Amino acid sequence: MTVGTEGTVGTVGTEGTGGRAGAAGALAQGTIEANGLTFGYLAAGDLADTGAPLALCLHGFPDSAWSWRHLLPTLAAEGYR
Repeated sequence: MTVGTEGTVGTVGTEGTGGRAGAAGALAQGTIEANGLTFGYLAAGDLADTGAPLALCLHGFPDSAWSWRHLLPTLAAEGYR
């Protein structure tokens, strides 16, 4: 499995986050490769804190990960990654 990050794509409803993915409201966009397929993702919270609980939000077709753009900062503020 290979993980590639594209960088911080923006903030939602926050000021002064400095573009850090771990900042409340900052969303990081990246890709992960598994079984020969490449999947895109959005992430928020402290991605380095592997002890933090993981919240996995899946969307259906024809929706996209951007459907969760308002929920992800709230989950990150509650300590999820």
